[in-house]
Amino acid sequence: MTHEVYEWLRALAADPWLCAAALAVATLALEDAVTVAAGLLAAEGLVSAPVALAGLWIGIIGGDLWLYGLGALASRRPWARRLVGEANIARGRGFLDRNLVVTLVSARSIPGMRLPTYAASGFVGVSLARFTLIACVAVAIWTTAFFYVVRGFGVVAGRLLGSWSWAVGALLLLVAMVVPRVLARRARGSVAEPSASEGLAPGLGGGRELR
Repeated sequence: MTHEVYEWLRALAADPWLCAAALAVATLALEDAVTVAAGLLAAEGLVSAPVALAGLWIGIIGGDLWLYGLGALASRRPWARRLVGEANIARGRGFLDRNLVVTLVSARSIPGMRLPTYAASGFVGVSLARFTLIACVAVAIWTTAFFYVVRGFGVVAGRLLGSWSWAVGALLLLVAMVVPRVLARRARGSVAEPSASEGLAPGLGGGRELR
């Protein structure tokens, strides 16, 4: 997938602003793959970093706001609110109001979490201004860092691998998708393990549960 996206954007690179527009649109469906492709194009000098980042930022932030709006629109449907339950909506909003920064940044870096988290933010009524500010900062940090890492590796890979430098981008994309998932799974496991131990402790300590 990364190779196909890269080749498609490469064909548009003769017109930098057309390429930036294509980047913005493509991020709506393939955010990570498009970021990798943009970094590789910048490594080859086919598009400047500012133009590539402008396309990425506009597309990704636009996608974030679209997901928020989708959730907000769904919340206006009585059947959707009944399905979720007003008590759950209130609890969800309370949780996000207290943990919005951590939640949005985590969703940004863990594949598959962006859609449900950002749509839920709109559904429960998180402040649009606060959501937008945090989303913009998260994109400016995460996407920019990811882009420059890919570009740096792309420069080195271009010298060593030539036309196969896109393979390095595919590897980086795989790492970016797998590592956050593994870390999140381990974090959930470390939280669940003490809880399980606490539940067993009284029975083991008193000896009344073992017969």
